[in-house]
Amino acid sequence: MSVNSKTKTKTKAFLATIVIGMFMMMSAVAQTSSPINVRGTVTDANGEPIIGAGILLQGTTTGVVTDYDGNFSLQTPGDGTLVISYVGYVTQTIPIQNRT
Repeated sequence: MSVNSKTKTKTKAFLATIVIGMFMMMSAVAQTSSPINVRGTVTDANGEPIIGAGILLQGTTTGVVTDYDGNFSLQTPGDGTLVISYVGYVTQTIPIQNRT
């Protein structure tokens, strides 16, 4: 076996190991962060709906704005965290913890 064929064999084995490792990591990520649909209503201290409050998935640019009744719906991973903000109010951070 020449040096060149040994190098090719080692390279193929290395690439195969990387591909298998990537599939294993993707499988683990898919199992831990299955998407769920989170729904809720944002209200003030008096129970009045807050129209136009921003709901963001922490660490991403994924988000929605509450409707006329303060309602929202957002597809997120079950282990994510919501960041809720509105002008004049304190920003709230709420872990989803697989709640819908």
